[in-house]
Amino acid sequence: MAARFKENPIDKALAQGKPVLVDFYADWCGPCKLMKPAIDALKETHADKLTVVVVNVDNEPFLANRHKASSIPLLLFYDAQGNLVKRQEGMLQEEELKKELEKIGVS
Repeated sequence: MAARFKENPIDKALAQGKPVLVDFYADWCGPCKLMKPAIDALKETHADKLTVVVVNVDNEPFLANRHKASSIPLLLFYDAQGNLVKRQEGMLQEEELKKELEKIGVS
């Protein structure tokens, strides 16, 4: 059994008062690999406006089950108040990702 996070990184991120993007992925997932560069870029370019949490479903089955991540990639978009605005199963192109981020106040 894989060890769980000592502190749930999703709950911790939601408590920061910024919009949050949660990316559930697996190393063997082709679409996840295609999205990785865009997700990594967001972590750097929008660090002041957005918290990005990446969760490997194989390493963190507790979090994957808690958020019903049965299909990956799974992206969860939360606004700054911690409300889930969008649950996206499957790959998003970079432009679609930007549009969804705008809906949670990230431009």
